Amino acid sequence: MNDLDRLVARLIEALRASDPSRLRSPIAVSELEHRLVPYRGNRKILEVESREDYDLLLLRLLSEEGGLTRTTPDEIRDQCRAELASPNPDLSILERCGEATIEINPRHVERLRGQSDERSLAIPTAVLPLPPTPTAVVAPLPPEDLAPLTVLDPDPESALESPAGGGDPTPTSPQDCAFCGGSLPLGRVVKFCPHCGQNLLLPRCPKCGDHLEPGWRHCVTCGHALGNPSLFA
Repeated sequence: MNDLDRLVARLIEALRASDPSRLRSPIAVSELEHRLVPYRGNRKILEVESREDYDLLLLRLLSEEGGLTRTTPDEIRDQCRAELASPNPDLSILERCGEATIEINPRHVERLRGQSDERSLAIPTAVLPLPPTPTAVVAPLPPEDLAPLTVLDPDPESALESPAGGGDPTPTSPQDCAFCGGSLPLGRVVKFCPHCGQNLLLPRCPKCGDHLEPGWRHCVTCGHALGNPSLFA
């Protein structure tokens, strides 16, 4: 299975987990990128080294490489093919492709499903919801003010809020890691995933909900300005 096959197989698994009927329906590129197969939660499974490698995979997918998918409108497909044919593809073209859609070639659904390694492609039983659109831009909190992630709350922005009463939050019902899908322990504070080691306290972008890293001035997903980078140092 090559890297593009892994991306489409991951997408198929995500659709089967949320709504199998959508396997034959158009899928918005923005939904694929931010909800169904986001870079941060899938980079190890997709075996990509950087965000640029992930974006290049999306560009190849939109160009209909290998006949795995069909892209609409045709103009987006042609633009992506032209960029791939250039010596230095301009990946910023993906910013104009959010409303474009892809449809998975039904001939490849079962083929990719049969090639999928269930262990490496296992995902949480529920796909993460799209981050809510905030009514106002709120400055991100500094790390010292962040409370440990409460795995009871699926809202990515609520992880930045301190729990009522100032006590450490502890989960009381089974939850899964948003990165690898592994089950998180109950009755204790969860700061790092015991399966993949991901830091569950990383702050999130107040606009799109994606994770932020120290020193960033802008969100890598939506470009939102984050203000003073020392807040994330």
